[in-house]
Amino acid sequence: MGFRTSDYVTGINVPGYHLHFINEKRSTDEHVLEFELENGTTALDSTPSFFMEFPKSYSFTKVELGQDLKIEMETVEK
Repeated sequence: MGFRTSDYVTGINVPGYHLHFINEKRSTDEHVLEFELENGTTALDSTPSFFMEFPKSYSFTKVELGQDLKIEMETVEK
């Protein structure tokens, strides 16, 4: 499963492709950093809108959202 996000989401997500492997039992998933598809089926879906719901907890309201976390996000995604 994967997503492609545009540059305008920088700061919320890492722009570009973001792929996950989900096991057969659907009990775990992992980031996919590289792959080669020998055979299989692919499907694409164009999603015209995006909705994000933030936590309503008190601790989340105190998070400093103005930080530049680009390096941290790139590290986590690699």
